Amino acid sequence: MPLPVEPTFTAGVVATAAQLNQAVQVSDFLLRTKPMAKMRQVTASTPLPANAYTPIVFDAVDVDTDGGLSHTAPNDRYICRTAGWYTVHAVASIATVNADFSLQFTVNGVIQQGITTGHACTILPTCLPLSKNIHMNVNDYLQIKVNATTATNTYIDANTATTCDIYFNLQG
Repeated sequence: MPLPVEPTFTAGVVATAAQLNQAVQVSDFLLRTKPMAKMRQVTASTPLPANAYTPIVFDAVDVDTDGGLSHTAPNDRYICRTAGWYTVHAVASIATVNADFSLQFTVNGVIQQGITTGHACTILPTCLPLSKNIHMNVNDYLQIKVNATTATNTYIDANTATTCDIYFNLQG
């Protein structure tokens, strides 16, 4: 989907009809067709081997306005359909009480700066959040990967699940 061009305004100068039309197109794009996705685990947890970053498999989609979540195995990636900057927020829920673990984002397998780490608590589940602005081009794929020092799984119950929210931004 093509992105609208943001108009440039000059202070003290009356905006032209073309600039106002551009502003309306940008607003319409953001309000109606803003690419976003909200994914989570519902039925199947992801096994996490010790000391290996493992992509999270998502089996439920609440919102996917751009058709980016891969619904074929492995459904562990969001495929970018609209180039631009995205705010990505993930929370990994871990089913162990005795491990250090970390969460990272990768685009096309390349680690994006901003790994977060934590230590599992004595009460399950332990949840680890990570947020980052990431630029993606069309057909780039985003994965959320978790590493634990002890073999475990992601945690799922009626109130807790590993989730990922992706929101498009016109600027990074």
